[in-house]
Amino acid sequence: MKDKRDAEAAARQLVRDGKFKEAKARLEAIKSAKDKDAKVNHNLAVLNFLISGKQKHGQLEAELSQIITKCAEQSESMPKDLLDLILFHYNRAVALYQMADFWRCCESAKEVFKICKNKEVVKRRPDIAVMGCFLLIEVLLLLNRVDDCDAVMQFLQDFPTQCFEEPAEQGSPSPAVTHTFRIRQFAARIALARRNFRTTKTELKAALNLKKTDIVSMFLKSSQEYLRGYYSRSTKLLTSCEKPEPTDGGQHLGVIFFNNMGVIHLRLERPSLAIAYLRQAVDLNTKHCGRAKGTPAGTPHSVYDRNEELLYNVALAHMQIADYQLAFSLLDQLAPSFGHSPTYWLRMAECCVGHYATQQAESFGAPPHVYGLHNTGIHRRAVLKRAFRCARWLACNVVRPS
Repeated sequence: MKDKRDAEAAARQLVRDGKFKEAKARLEAIKSAKDKDAKVNHNLAVLNFLISGKQKHGQLEAELSQIITKCAEQSESMPKDLLDLILFHYNRAVALYQMADFWRCCESAKEVFKICKNKEVVKRRPDIAVMGCFLLIEVLLLLNRVDDCDAVMQFLQDFPTQCFEEPAEQGSPSPAVTHTFRIRQFAARIALARRNFRTTKTELKAALNLKKTDIVSMFLKSSQEYLRGYYSRSTKLLTSCEKPEPTDGGQHLGVIFFNNMGVIHLRLERPSLAIAYLRQAVDLNTKHCGRAKGTPAGTPHSVYDRNEELLYNVALAHMQIADYQLAFSLLDQLAPSFGHSPTYWLRMAECCVGHYATQQAESFGAPPHVYGLHNTGIHRRAVLKRAFRCARWLACNVVRPS
């Protein structure tokens, strides 16, 4: 037993030093002596992931799923306490999140949340408990399950901040302040998803008081003004931000900045300027995410790859300038990603009808077959002349900024 503990301590030190292959050799020696040790198998799976350059998320998830299944089936391989099990579920949830498999990620994150109800686990591993809960809220927001976030938010608000260790470096914010800031930011996102603008404003003000130069909070404030219909205010808030070159949790902030600027200018009926912003977002996304040229549009590269959303917005901008053929070709590439959406096929139909009407006008000198435009926003529609009444269609509905 003492030899095993010494080998594990030596392996941990090698991991801290970045010597992953040497640490893997130490753990494999332990595994040969006791093959059914779930914690050793978990550590080997994580080491294989680190050796691969943090690229093989699918392999890591498969190995962790196998370990969790064996833990449930064989009593002798069950962890001695919940500290190991919460780590298994959390790492699996992170791997699924990176693979953009949000439904299965939500299931693993919920298991983490269930284990967090044990006070001993919260006391001994507060970092895993907090990160697992924040990950669960993130996934629930992505799945548009806003009401399920309330219980998790309540747990985080009641979380004992004395469990956090004080930072080693002087001048850095305390973990308790960082925890409060993240709660305020997520509360603002939840309120924004519910269109509760008063609560959103209150939470964002509290978050900015804790961290005055946070770019993500400014993006949320800009999105609030956008949803309220104050597009000029939204633009001013975005331009007042510092140059968003760094990344936030893996997402390049410059991609969000240029995408949101493009979407706002679409609402302001400035499609040419919107296309310029959106093209910058596409180029930056390609550079940051490392998407190879010629990769099919429906092939996800990572959870932070926004290529499909950006191309969809570019297509809508080309529809505004009546370039229906190019808009159709862009939308046609996105069928694997948006094929389940009725709005997507409605946009495709708009391109077909608009291209046909343009051809008729060019061939016969007749005006386009549009009788008139009615309403605004998502309710805007174009009514065709009597002979074409059967082909009414809704107008462009831009994707909301992130």
